Amino acid sequence: RLFSDDYATHSELEGWEQFAKAQIGEVIGMAFGQAFAPTPDPAVLAQANALLNERLAKVEETLAKGDYLVGDHLTLADITVATPLYLTDLSEEDAVHPVAKFFRAHLSVGEGREKTLAWVRRVVAFDPIQTKRPAAV
Repeated sequence: RLFSDDYATHSELEGWEQFAKAQIGEVIGMAFGQAFAPTPDPAVLAQANALLNERLAKVEETLAKGDYLVGDHLTLADITVATPLYLTDLSEEDAVHPVAKFFRAHLSVGEGREKTLAWVRRVVAFDPIQTKRPAAV
């Protein structure tokens, strides 16, 4: 189940949803702004990467205790937080659109976020589009 009938668990899920919107969303927004700027500002991109890495400390800390953000299975929290973070881990094959290429080149989760990156990949693997891709040659 993606949601919970338990009040405390539901509150925790909502907290992660707010984290995704406010904390991760701000950083993704900064990068999008630079993707459409006539000349991207390296200082803004550096700030976006630094903020992202700093904010993902909470995710990394949580994932040190288990495979998912809330409980022992995939929930709305995982989907909500991991989805925008997918933009930090685009493969060359995925980065066909100019904006995707920009993200691939300029935004990453940073050092010390190995659990976060592995978790993003696990969550994204639930996406049927990801599982229908032909194997790389």
